[in-house]
Amino acid sequence: MPLMEDLYAKERAGTVDLDFYVYNAVNVNFNTTALGVQSQSQIQIEADSDFVVRYINFAPWVAGANPFAGGSNATPAPFLIQIQDTGSGRNWSNNPVPVPAYCGGSLTVGGALPAILPEPRLVVGSAIVNINLTCMLAANFPRVDISLVGLKVFYFKRTQSR
Repeated sequence: MPLMEDLYAKERAGTVDLDFYVYNAVNVNFNTTALGVQSQSQIQIEADSDFVVRYINFAPWVAGANPFAGGSNATPAPFLIQIQDTGSGRNWSNNPVPVPAYCGGSLTVGGALPAILPEPRLVVGSAIVNINLTCMLAANFPRVDISLVGLKVFYFKRTQSR
């Protein structure tokens, strides 16, 4: 992972600080009565640092159910997802893809592991990450969370001690 090797070398050299962080996008009241209903959410990357996305997680809340109790949440929610980073102007896929391709499995009894990206993605500070969801089932999801899990990258010049 060249990006992480470079960042860890800069951290050892004292020119960056890496800090664990989670950005979360919430789609509320995703009530669908037809197939193909879309919702867009945005994550504003804070201006104080860049962000390295290492993992992505997905948590759909089914109406009247506890998403952490399994049951109706034990199978992947029927969503397609497309992510775009305005800092680079790039889409993360050529078309919307099934949620498990990005986010691992949906929540099951005991929770689920997030998807580990094959190569971490660097998103520059102040960029907006657009997340488009398409529900492929007529159902009521009062809340759907998409979490970008990773590291904030704080840059600074190393000062010489005297």
